[in-house]
Amino acid sequence: MGAASRAGWGVAAMMLVPAALPVLLLAWSAALPAGGGGSPPASLKGALASAPWGPGGVIALYVLGEVTTSMWLVALATERGVPLAAAGVYLSGFFLSLALGRAATAVWAGGASDRVWVPAGLLLGALGAALGGRGVTWGYFLAGFSFGPVYPLVMARLSAEREKTLRDDLAFVYAAMVVVIALGHRLMGWTAEAVSPTAAGALPPGFLLAALAVWAAAGRVEA
Repeated sequence: MGAASRAGWGVAAMMLVPAALPVLLLAWSAALPAGGGGSPPASLKGALASAPWGPGGVIALYVLGEVTTSMWLVALATERGVPLAAAGVYLSGFFLSLALGRAATAVWAGGASDRVWVPAGLLLGALGAALGGRGVTWGYFLAGFSFGPVYPLVMARLSAEREKTLRDDLAFVYAAMVVVIALGHRLMGWTAEAVSPTAAGALPPGFLLAALAVWAAAGRVEA
């Protein structure tokens, strides 16, 4: 992306770089020999049709919300006048809270706990990210802890429900994550410059609520 920008590419052209990844990864995955009892899709069209759009969308949007919350934390804090050293402490606290949330998930999660902890984590995480973006420091710690169960539980559910096609599913999920993160950072930067850093800070909670909406929609489809 940086090289494309230095070469004078426009925004639309630069977006083609990450947007090509899902196609390349799915095509490469389909060409691999079958493994784990599964057969590769007959075509790219078949791969896209059978892709895990529900859980894949949840994971991609969640990771976008988590990454933008953490990566923009220092920039947003210093914009409000917080000393750089203090902003670094806030960021460390965010990741320590995230680690604690992951550890708690390993201890408490079981059975169908994803039906409770995933939506709760997304909702409380969005709340914490929104508070942090408005200058309430402990909001970042709430967000970090709340993020703990989301990724492992969604990935565990995907692995359990789609074991035979897991290789292809993971290729799709990771490609979708890269594309969504690239576009999300571009949106954050544009919003910070065109509107304000505070407005950009309101985007991560929106990403997380979008993930929650996809989770709820996928649950209705299953029902």
